[in-house]
Amino acid sequence: MRNGARCTATTARTSTGLLLLSQRKLDEALAWFEQSREIRESVLGGDDPTVGETEQMIGTCLSLQGNFQGAYTHLRRALEIYEQALGPVHPRVAEALESLGVAQGFNDELVESQLSLERALRIVDATAGRDSAMAAPLLSDLGYTHLAAAEWTKASRYFERSLAIHVRESGEHNRLAASELLALGIVRNDMGDAAGAAAFEARAVAILEQAHGPWHPELGRALRHLGVSLTNLGRFAEAESVMLRALAIAEKNFGSDSPAVGNALRSIGDHYSDRGEYDKARSYSLRALAIYEKLEAPGHTSTGVAYILGDLARSSRGLGDPEGALDYAG
Repeated sequence: MRNGARCTATTARTSTGLLLLSQRKLDEALAWFEQSREIRESVLGGDDPTVGETEQMIGTCLSLQGNFQGAYTHLRRALEIYEQALGPVHPRVAEALESLGVAQGFNDELVESQLSLERALRIVDATAGRDSAMAAPLLSDLGYTHLAAAEWTKASRYFERSLAIHVRESGEHNRLAASELLALGIVRNDMGDAAGAAAFEARAVAILEQAHGPWHPELGRALRHLGVSLTNLGRFAEAESVMLRALAIAEKNFGSDSPAVGNALRSIGDHYSDRGEYDKARSYSLRALAIYEKLEAPGHTSTGVAYILGDLARSSRGLGDPEGALDYAG
């Protein structure tokens, strides 16, 4: 095959991989990206920026699969290729740093994630201007790393900057603005400000419902968080309605055994436990537990499972079953 035809073939493979990646068909996407990389290396050499592009895509797939060490290898190679070919202050370098930072965040390497994302943000600010549209995803990513580290003031600052960009670029009534409003609500709830959280989350719900209709999965997530805030405020009837609606949306979009349904069930179990309705709480928590246990790796107790077991112990104590509480508490 001539080089021109081979380059066309690799472009097609990369496009196919990107489509499969968007559909979360990670094994298939990874295979297409690896084929593309092999062709590009043979035609263009291992230091060509397009090889860095495929390395970045391979790293992203591995990160989403939970293979973080493999992801780091490919993402750092992409970063090295971009820096050598394009210089240290280039948008492609920022893209690789963002992918690396997100992978580090998924792996709870929060300090490393923040360093990668902050360097990427400095490059974007230098090349596109401070708080450009390109900066918004980085600001949001940084917000979530600080949220995970319980650094709420910093998290709020980043989410607010990202929100301001989205509002400036597209107005308040868009999905990306709603995402930042929801993030600010989560921060406020973690800070113990349930009223402030509910205000942000209600705005996100209104935007998402107007933009996408009543059954969109992002609306379901926003409703679940709003339900938690309303529960914390003692507005139980409103919270129950909102949470049951979130559950219905998750079931419709993802199926009855999905993580989204497990999360919705867990929140409803918490809600009924806070109301002292321990029979209902245990029923929903047991359904959530069954989903989480199917999803976790053998021999590993995930944070979600541990949380649910704590909920079930609480419900058992509320029902006057101390032995059952001990069983769940482990």
